[in-house]
Amino acid sequence: MTPVNTKHYLHDDVIRKLTELKLAELSDYVDELCADPECVNLDFIGKFEVITNRLYQNRINELINNLLKNATLREPQAAIAGLYYESERMLSRELMIELGTCDFIRSQTNIIIEGPTGAGKTYIACALAKAAVGKCYRVKYIRLPDLQQELEDCYHYNRSLKNLKQKYIRPALLVIDEWMLRASSDSLSSFLLDVMEGRYTTSSTIFCTQSKQESWHAMLGGNTMAEAIIDRIVQNSLTITLGNLNMRSLRNPLMKYKNVKE
Repeated sequence: MTPVNTKHYLHDDVIRKLTELKLAELSDYVDELCADPECVNLDFIGKFEVITNRLYQNRINELINNLLKNATLREPQAAIAGLYYESERMLSRELMIELGTCDFIRSQTNIIIEGPTGAGKTYIACALAKAAVGKCYRVKYIRLPDLQQELEDCYHYNRSLKNLKQKYIRPALLVIDEWMLRASSDSLSSFLLDVMEGRYTTSSTIFCTQSKQESWHAMLGGNTMAEAIIDRIVQNSLTITLGNLNMRSLRNPLMKYKNVKE
């Protein structure tokens, strides 16, 4: 469409009513449509469809922007198209394209991304999370150490534990980064059990971890509560195990310069 024309084709009273209905942008769309020579010969239905499609796309874009902001992704620029598939990385292009459709969310499948530090676990998780946002899913990213701090603050300041649980139960996709980086406290394990129970069979969670799954039981307390948490995670899950390729070094422009000099 052509740039916005300063002339208003609708009467001021109609514009006022659209504003009250929270549809003020429709006035601009009408102005653009009427000023566009390519749309002059459209009948009423054709013009109405153009304006409706424009309004719908604008609202969807606003929703996606808000969802992305609320997701608090650590790497909001991450994208499936930007993934690196060097053989040493042991990452399947076909699998990532499939996961990018977000069917795993519809089937309530959890994803466990294992790999050493620098392997790009967070980027992959954020790329999948951003794909989910693009399909209008509610997403939330959190580092487990930050979640533990939130829980401690909740107890310290006598805040609602129920609200904190709902914050992490509601999202269609939850990304927990730095999972089991260190042993969990009893209070955190109890909280995680409630969250995993609330999300079980209703939503999906991505876990980014350096720790092998065999070690989780001991790190979660080595008791029946640990077994219950793990059971709710792994029963319907997919594990992606990354190789030793250090993506931080690969993406570091100084390292590239060093390689050229050598």
